[in-house]
Amino acid sequence: PEPEWLRALPEGGVRRVFAHLGEHGSLSESDVAALLGAPRHLRSFALKFKEYAAKAPFDVRVDTVDNLRIYVREGTST
Repeated sequence: PEPEWLRALPEGGVRRVFAHLGEHGSLSESDVAALLGAPRHLRSFALKFKEYAAKAPFDVRVDTVDNLRIYVREGTST
């Protein structure tokens, strides 16, 4: 069963992104795009990122390494 906080996120790619962050701690922007399914979905995700991140039991920062965005979990997933 999914944790309550994860069920508060939209079904599909957004949940998969945050589940991955909760379990593994980081995810590249290209991996996020693959989980979301289309470039259009990545743009929408980026616009709503703070709203989604506020529902997670951990903070998420976005680092840029060699012009690639990396989403990184801060703290632990509970």
